[in-house]
This record gives sequence, C-alpha cells and structure tokens, in this order.
Amino acid sequence: MIPFPDLPIALLLWAALVTVFAGFTKGITGFALPLIMVSGMSTFIDPRLAIASVVIPTFVANAWQGLQQGPTAAWEAILKFRVLLITTLSMIYISAQLIEGLAFQSLFLLLGSVIFVVSVVQLMGLNLKLAPKQRTVGAIVAGCIAGFFGAIAGTWGPPTIIYLLAIGTEKTEQVRIAGISFGLGALVFWVAHQHSGLITPPALVFSVALLLPMFIGLNLGRRLQHRINQAVFRKITLWVLLLAALNIMRKALMS
Repeated sequence: MIPFPDLPIALLLWAALVTVFAGFTKGITGFALPLIMVSGMSTFIDPRLAIASVVIPTFVANAWQGLQQGPTAAWEAILKFRVLLITTLSMIYISAQLIEGLAFQSLFLLLGSVIFVVSVVQLMGLNLKLAPKQRTVGAIVAGCIAGFFGAIAGTWGPPTIIYLLAIGTEKTEQVRIAGISFGLGALVFWVAHQHSGLITPPALVFSVALLLPMFIGLNLGRRLQHRINQAVFRKITLWVLLLAALNIMRKALMS
C-alpha cells in the first residue's frame, strides 16, 4: 500500500481549503490553480511536496476546461496556438533537467517584478497589445519564460496569460487554450521530473486526494465566470496576475 504523506489533520484541512480557493480562481480566470496551491500550501508544508501535489489536479482541471466545448474546438485551439504550446512544453522538459544549481531567488524576483509592472500598467488603462506580425515572436518568448518557470516551480500560468491578453483572446477561448496548455504542461512536468525525486508515490496519493476540493472550487468559479462580460473578465485576470506577482516576489525575498 502506498503511504499517505505524514501530515497533521490541521495541515490536511489547510491544503484542502487552499485547493478549493485555487479551483475557484481557476474556474473564473482559467489559470492560477498551481500558483495558488503551491504558494498557499508551501507556507506550512514542504515546498517539494506542495509542488508535486499540483500535478494531478492541474492535469484533470485543465483537461476538463480544455474540452468544455468539445474535442473539435480543442484541436482547433491547439493548431491556432501551436507555437506557444510547442515552445512551452519543450522548455518545461529541458529546464527540468537544469533545476540543480539555479539561482531561484534572483529568477523569481525578476519574474515577479516583470509581471507586476505589466499588470499595473494594464490596470491603469495602458493595454499591452501585440500586432499580428509580432504574435509568433511573442508566443516563443512567452512559451520560453512559462516553460522555464513551470519546470522549476510548477507554475507557468502568468507569462501565458499575459500573452493571451496581449493578443486580445476572447474569454472562452482563453480559458480553453489555457486549459490545454496547462494540462499538457502538467503531463510533461510529471515525465520530466520522474528522475529528479520530486514526484514520489506519497506525493501522487496526496495529489489525487486534492481532486475533490479542486472540483468544488472549480465548479463554483465556473458558474461565476459565465455571468461576467469580457471587460470584467479581463480586469479580474489582471488583478489575479498582480497578486500572483506579489506572491512570487514575496517567495523570492523570503527564500
């Protein structure tokens, strides 16, 4: 029998509550599930266990969101955003092999600062927009950054979402392609870390146990998302990005 992580009941309840909130946020915006889970749980739980625990909920939640409009719509999204997907997935696998010896503090501080500035600027009304001829380069840059940080921290949402906002992606399509990107990314993350010692049997059991609270939050968030318009959706997404940036910088400064 595979052992369950030896955690007190209070920490298990905390992990469940964090996962409900993470699922709720993802249900509204289409991202931030692993970001909130990792940052929330790693406050009291071993960060390696927190990172590993997001694998199953991230894959299941994103597969569910990516296929909401059916497999045909999902395949069309894959073709439309293939450059972003290929770049992100490749960087997750490559960067996972380089995880040892990286200066995490400086890297996270830089990432958080960039996301913070971009979010604040757009909340002030100065929208970041990419012209059609700039979108391929933008997809490659966003994919490289997302894949790199996804491999070392299990969170690759913010760079991807910034790119999707910059090209004016409609909210339903944004949630769909985010689901596909993050779901496939979770699979690559799992495969890439098979030999790093991060993905252990107890961590996978813990990850499976978090599916129920994740789905509770996801369903609540999705109900609210259907009731808001594109402008409100964009503003909520930017505020989540801003809070994510502050949390990334907090982790960098406290590590």
